Amino acid sequence: NGGVGDCNSALTHGASCTPTCNAGYTLSGQMSCSAGILTDTTKCDPDPCTASLDNPNKNGDDGVFYCINDGIVTGTTGSCLCSGCRDGYGGPGCETAGACSASSDSTKDGGDGTFYCINGGTVSGTAGSCECTCKSGYEGSSCEAASVCTASSDSTKDGSDGALHCSAQYGTIGGTTGSCTCTCDVGYGGSGCETVGACSASADSNKDGSDGTFYCINGGTVSGSAGSCECTCKPEYEGKSCQTRKSCTTEQYFDGSTCQACPTYSSSTGGNSTSCTCAANTFASKSGNTWTCANCTDGATKAAGSVVPGTGGGEKEKDVCTAPPTETVKEKADKTRDVMLSGIKNEKMKKRAKLLADAATTGKKVRKMSAKLTASDAETACSDYYTKAGLSSSLGACVAMAASRRRGRALTATTYDVSVFFSDAEVDDSTLTVATNALKAEGISVEVNDVDPIVELGTIEGVDSSTLETFKAQATAAAATMPPSPPPPPVSSPPPPPPPPPPPNLIEDDDDHASAHQGFFLLLTMTALNFIL
Repeated sequence: NGGVGDCNSALTHGASCTPTCNAGYTLSGQMSCSAGILTDTTKCDPDPCTASLDNPNKNGDDGVFYCINDGIVTGTTGSCLCSGCRDGYGGPGCETAGACSASSDSTKDGGDGTFYCINGGTVSGTAGSCECTCKSGYEGSSCEAASVCTASSDSTKDGSDGALHCSAQYGTIGGTTGSCTCTCDVGYGGSGCETVGACSASADSNKDGSDGTFYCINGGTVSGSAGSCECTCKPEYEGKSCQTRKSCTTEQYFDGSTCQACPTYSSSTGGNSTSCTCAANTFASKSGNTWTCANCTDGATKAAGSVVPGTGGGEKEKDVCTAPPTETVKEKADKTRDVMLSGIKNEKMKKRAKLLADAATTGKKVRKMSAKLTASDAETACSDYYTKAGLSSSLGACVAMAASRRRGRALTATTYDVSVFFSDAEVDDSTLTVATNALKAEGISVEVNDVDPIVELGTIEGVDSSTLETFKAQATAAAATMPPSPPPPPVSSPPPPPPPPPPPNLIEDDDDHASAHQGFFLLLTMTALNFIL
């Protein structure tokens, strides 16, 4: 690791000399001569290594070592080391960019260090120059192609690596890796077609095994001997000769070996479908190795179509389920109104309750017109009210309750307390004034009062009190959001009805003329005489 320096072949008594060291080494000690004795303590010690960032030829022989990409140089001259490379770099001097890694994505060409390499292939090289080295039985730049099967005398070879136990003399190899076949000559069978007299497979549906050949297709394996052949099927086939592909129901899917039940809320197309489709408003969820169709929650929705079993870790509800639109305070109040109305059996009372409830949610005033009318029934009392008031019967809600009956007649008329409720959303003050005056002109006394819709609702049979309390709070909130509305259009009065014909005299009073009684008895007497004669 050095040279003689100023030392020569002869050194006089009392003299000394100094050798030289190569680059990367440091001299220690000296060489001297005393009384004919040569003393040599010189030594070239290796220096600690230093890094070179720009000379890839520096290998550490002179103590300088090529080390880049955040690598750290250690060691001494002649034994330098570069370690601790930046992520994505390797090599002796951290000069190798990103060692390649395998990917199942067929679009990966190695430009970013990931390379399409499947079927057990091994990736090597660096970004931009990746390679995929295939295991036995596969080929292609990404090991994507199964190799043509080859025959092997090794009885353990099952075709998974492209080699299948198959006699070169009595069998014919076929297929590709993973689906190799060995077709035996007539009279040979068994593993590798090496058993004399063993059954062999045939694609001829007439072959029943009596001559050692048996109809066995779709990759089935023949066993037994002539006269007692059997065909063992691959998982997806069944039947004596494996002639039938297994068919799952629409509530099942095929997992490669058997039919499995579809998860709840899903179905399949049946047959050999390898997955099931989740119903609407459900999504593909995975827990451990179990797939389910989970329900979207809180009213969220989703179209049908999620696949189970799926890929990866399943779907996330927040990513695939759509939350329902936010319900307004008016919509909430209307829903509670409908629940409240459902408890009312009388249709007229229900109409009255709806008018009151709608007025409460929209902040409208309700007026009650009260009058007494004599009529044969409640329906007629309401009809007469509208006619005499000059209003359409489609407006408001009318309720007639019997107040008293007129006495002293065989047939009686009834006095009704008629209450008609109007919302100012459909009838304004001027219209009510006209109607009131029309009734008074008919000699009918009328009272008009403002009513509280909520209080009035509480008087109606069938309205649940707790539901009413809930509605009250919701209606107040809804009314506060309502913009002011224009007054209702004027209501045109219906044409007056034609005067009714005078009623027949069907009712007898105690003070009617006696001649009517006499005529009745005379008619009865004549009828009796005619019957006797």
